[in-house]
Amino acid sequence: IELFLQMQKSDVQPDVFTLPLVLRACAGSGATNCGVSAHGSCVKLGMERNLFVTSALVFMYVTFGRVFDAREVFDGMPHRDAVLWTAMLAGYAQHEAPMMGLSVF
Repeated sequence: IELFLQMQKSDVQPDVFTLPLVLRACAGSGATNCGVSAHGSCVKLGMERNLFVTSALVFMYVTFGRVFDAREVFDGMPHRDAVLWTAMLAGYAQHEAPMMGLSVF
């Protein structure tokens, strides 16, 4: 996360490989504010429709317990792969909302 912050200070733009790693690091360390800021970078850079980035966003929000935010990201994707579906379904199961998991179908 510290390297990501240094990247931003140096005006180096993250890419579709960097951002998922940053999002997972934020999720793993509980850095909610950094994760939300990284999500903002995804939007600003036009990467919010990339499957790798979106899957990492869903995973991050689910990890933070923000299933509603994860679902908003999920719903914004016109094309979803198995990883994205699994992340969303696992989020509902993890937060004891299995019936909501069925609603994604």
